[in-house]
Amino acid sequence: RVLLRVFLATGLRLAEICSLDRDTLKAEVTDLPAGKRILGVGRIIGKGQDREGEFFVDLATLREIHEYLRTRNDTSNALFISSRGKRISARAVDHMLRKWCRKLGLEVIHAHQLRSRFATDLDAMGVPLKEISTLLRHASPVTTMAYIRKDAARVRAAYFAAFEPRTPSAIPS
Repeated sequence: RVLLRVFLATGLRLAEICSLDRDTLKAEVTDLPAGKRILGVGRIIGKGQDREGEFFVDLATLREIHEYLRTRNDTSNALFISSRGKRISARAVDHMLRKWCRKLGLEVIHAHQLRSRFATDLDAMGVPLKEISTLLRHASPVTTMAYIRKDAARVRAAYFAAFEPRTPSAIPS
């Protein structure tokens, strides 16, 4: 559950999630326009192993990670471990996702789809493309656009809202 929550809260790549250590995340008090908030802030070496990036975790997910770690009594530095006590592999995550989906009677999803879901959810909340691109650690917003699945009804509503008359006098006779 925590693994899935981290995917959906961070937009991290599968390899990045597998490489997380217990001490990767730090809780920080952050000044936001809405006031002070506690957020999880982490640093990750991204795709290609040459780009370091920052990622964020909301307080609820941070609490779940903390609770998960309290249940463990091993010495592994890895944030997520397999049933054998070793750092979790990408293959193991794929296996878990397939197993969970089958158990719940859902269509099988892949880890990369969770990254796309993260981007799509942020877009639906009105987060600008440039910020989503930064959160996904993409070099270009063009790449990010491929991750966002547009809701057809939302696109239609936006189109008609743009052409909606502003005042009753704007309607031609």
